[in-house]
Amino acid sequence: QGKALTVVASGFLNPANNSEGPAFGLWVALPTGGDLVALPLVPLSTENFSASQISLYPNPASNELNVALSNPAQNVSGRIIDISGREVSNYRNITEKINVSGLANGMYILDLTIDGKSYQQKFLINKN
Repeated sequence: QGKALTVVASGFLNPANNSEGPAFGLWVALPTGGDLVALPLVPLSTENFSASQISLYPNPASNELNVALSNPAQNVSGRIIDISGREVSNYRNITEKINVSGLANGMYILDLTIDGKSYQQKFLINKN
């Protein structure tokens, strides 16, 4: 309320092209001062994404999010990331349902690792 954040980008996308200089990253300067806070890098690439691999429902969700995979998987873990890039939940051994009752209304990304491959899919929380 009445305060602003400042986001700073610094570093190199490919440090090898700059004598192994620092890698690219994002940091936030808080209105209260102090050290910069590093933001986690969220893979937003769709390189490994296939909409036919994952089905999330209901979408929007309110209390539970069902995760249906088109192929059987041995190891499914994941995390939920809010639209500012912060990890808000982390899950190991996902079977079929994720409890999302603690999330506020808004858009999120479910970042799944399925048998070593990464998949991302957006979903909404709407409790109205």
